[in-house]
Amino acid sequence: MAMSREAVVGGLFLAGAAWFALRRSPAQVAAYGGQAGFDLDVFGRVADWGASLLGADFWEPRGDVIIGEPILHGMDGETVLEGSNGGDNLSGWNPPVAAAPYMAAITLAERVHGIPHMLLARLLYQESKFRPEVISGAKSSAAGAKGIAQIVPRWHPGVDPLDPAAAIDYAAQYLRALYDRFGTWSLALAAYNWGPTALASNGFAAAPKETRNYVAQITADVPVV
Repeated sequence: MAMSREAVVGGLFLAGAAWFALRRSPAQVAAYGGQAGFDLDVFGRVADWGASLLGADFWEPRGDVIIGEPILHGMDGETVLEGSNGGDNLSGWNPPVAAAPYMAAITLAERVHGIPHMLLARLLYQESKFRPEVISGAKSSAAGAKGIAQIVPRWHPGVDPLDPAAAIDYAAQYLRALYDRFGTWSLALAAYNWGPTALASNGFAAAPKETRNYVAQITADVPVV
């Protein structure tokens, strides 16, 4: 019997939630008033996200959707998660299916650090495309950037870039700090890519083409100010 898309996606996001809950940090638990509050929030948000993935009619009786039917296609033609742009993301951008195991961690990190919904997910897509060989460290950039958030260990020695849970939360903290420093999410994205010292010293007008494209591509999918 063919397995439904609902079963596949549901298994992915529940596995992601369980994996992230096991990798929680004391600071994340404290932010929710204790372990019970943390667990309820994480699993509740993941359940809501999963329901949005599967569409409003998921809970109504209907025939199975067989794997192989089209979902949606994003950049580079990869399959993406239909209906996953819930919350206040009005852009219509959807993360790829490969992001499913990490969405619980991403959604929680966005909430804890006050990042617009889907902005961190879109940044991580820009950085790693959620490709396993990048996340595992089998493939790194010429500059030595590693992992899901493409962190350079030389500049960020306090985190293991190949630990996705740690790297996701660290990237969220760092992006929020850049926003607090520069005042807009566009400039925070520019600083994430180019470096805060370069941006502060030279201004966005002098940013290299790579950085300008980086900001333009992310904000075209997830509009922010």
